[in-house]
Amino acid sequence: MSLNHKLKSRFNFTDYVSGKDLLENKIFNAATLVFFLLSTATTALASFYESTLWVRLSLSILSLIFLYIFYNAHYKGRYILSSKVFVLLTLLFNDVAWCWSISSTHTANYFFVLIIVVNLTILKVRDHLGFMILTVVNVVVVQYLAYNFPNYILTNPELFEELTFPFPGFYRLMSLVILISVVLNYFKKSYERERADSHLKSRQLINNNEALRHRNEHLESMARMVSHNLRSPMAGLKMIMNLFDRMETPEDKAELLKNFKDGSQVMFDMVDDFSEILMDYRELVKDLEPLELAVHLENVKKQLASQIKESGAVINADFSGFPEIIYSRLFLESIFLNMISNSIKYAQPDTKPIIEISSYVDDGLVMLTFSDNGIGIDLDRHGKDVFKMYKTFHGKKNVDSKGVGMFITKNQVEIMGGKIDIDSTPNQGTQFYIELYRL
Repeated sequence: MSLNHKLKSRFNFTDYVSGKDLLENKIFNAATLVFFLLSTATTALASFYESTLWVRLSLSILSLIFLYIFYNAHYKGRYILSSKVFVLLTLLFNDVAWCWSISSTHTANYFFVLIIVVNLTILKVRDHLGFMILTVVNVVVVQYLAYNFPNYILTNPELFEELTFPFPGFYRLMSLVILISVVLNYFKKSYERERADSHLKSRQLINNNEALRHRNEHLESMARMVSHNLRSPMAGLKMIMNLFDRMETPEDKAELLKNFKDGSQVMFDMVDDFSEILMDYRELVKDLEPLELAVHLENVKKQLASQIKESGAVINADFSGFPEIIYSRLFLESIFLNMISNSIKYAQPDTKPIIEISSYVDDGLVMLTFSDNGIGIDLDRHGKDVFKMYKTFHGKKNVDSKGVGMFITKNQVEIMGGKIDIDSTPNQGTQFYIELYRL
């Protein structure tokens, strides 16, 4: 499962850490330039010494391909070929150069050593063994064909006094190649391990910075909200107290006292809501922990057992795409609780709620999605207010909703450096997409 184009435009997929390693990019650029120059020079020499047509034509085509790859990589920043395809091209270049030069010079063997060094540097450690096997097989096959069909494969077979298989120097060359591969494998493995550790620390730092930025934005927003939302009820209570002394009859005073109690309860509820939201910020100073999504979903289902049973809700969860996350346990269970309870509250009449939950990775984002078959939301009318505090949209009877749950969920997700978005159609259901964090 992956985000559709419309939703991808809402999430910011620009990462602070390049997906490609900068050093490997530079090596790739240098390698394509080197092989363009080598293939061009070899083409010129092959033409000067009047080699066979297929050799000149093959070298010319390879030279143009390397030039095109280098141009796109260096000047446009586009890596149009994978490292594995590039490896195959370099081996093909070696085969053609070898067929042209081996009978008069051993320069092709130097090309081969260069190819080994460059390709082992570009490839990841996990691909080294496969590359070495491919390389040895390639050399053996080319030499076997040259031994059996010298007049078709070699440019100047007549210069050989006697053809042997394998060709002279084969075992020394293979020993050198194996030694080079062992040394480069050791250094590349160390480099990849250090890079992975560095990338993880960088990613964690970026996530923490994002979380702190969201926290500061939310604290500023919360300060304005508290000031705005409490001002009206406090002004009302002050007015009631001023009127209370002017009332003469007990009935009038009793009515004002009732209004005062109601207003006080509203203020108490507001303060309680705000304190619940502000308490979430304590999670920032706690260590995150590995959490199995299925385990914590079951915890929440136990808390909602009566609502699930009464509504007949069916909850289908598929966490195979990313079963374990590094997150706040309190926030994860709160997200599950708010999302599932909302789907049950806003189910369609006489219809069992069906709730689908899944986790997966999309372009390095760890995603958690919730979808239901409920009454949905008209996003054209209410899209900007979905995650605002004290906003409700349905006026559904027998539904206890203050419009706080979605605000709390958004707050918790953003505190952790993630994002949340919604896709909904009236009478067709709602889908929530939650970016938990970036890998």
